[in-house]
Amino acid sequence: MIMQFWNSKTEYDKHQIVQYGSGLYQSLLDVNKAKIPGALGSETYWASYADPISQVYNALWSMIEASPALADMIKPGNRIKYSGENRDPEKKEILDADMPELQIISVGTSPGLSRTSSGSSILKRFRVQVSTGDQRLDSGLYAIEWELYRAFVDWATTLKSLTWNSKAYVIKALPVSVQDGKSNNELQRGIRGWISLWECEVEMWFATADMSLCIEED
Repeated sequence: MIMQFWNSKTEYDKHQIVQYGSGLYQSLLDVNKAKIPGALGSETYWASYADPISQVYNALWSMIEASPALADMIKPGNRIKYSGENRDPEKKEILDADMPELQIISVGTSPGLSRTSSGSSILKRFRVQVSTGDQRLDSGLYAIEWELYRAFVDWATTLKSLTWNSKAYVIKALPVSVQDGKSNNELQRGIRGWISLWECEVEMWFATADMSLCIEED
């Protein structure tokens, strides 16, 4: 593996700066002292350390992509992911072959710093957006909704297995509502068909002491 270290003479973009800062923080924690910040390539590095919200986002995608039925219905190129290396994942122009399309977007956050004497919380809201490009309910909308429902059947267990600072942090994960509609111009870009919007909430709790980084001076 080629070792990469911070170089004061190199111009870094914001993504790389955030990566390095996250790595530095993790390297100072007892459970991660063996890690060298900046030592791994960006893709591998984010796999080894990701903030809790990114972990949740990626876990939602992993459940969807683990469904063989959804894999058949929605092509890899039609799964729009707002994460990873692609900074502009949306398709500006689409054809019939670009449907159905699925996105997971972030719609809101309710922070609860020092919510109790020792704990802090984050309530994160996500929306799974499906554009079918099909005006049939049975083989278009309902088939995809049913497979999404099945894909998320174990999502509480999956999300509650995530850890940060070696501690599980998700305490609640549930769908709030599903809204159906037709021909949303922003989502379907001129192709008529049904859309489905799944609202999801994930509640996370952390020890407030873990949120602070304290460095003792010699």
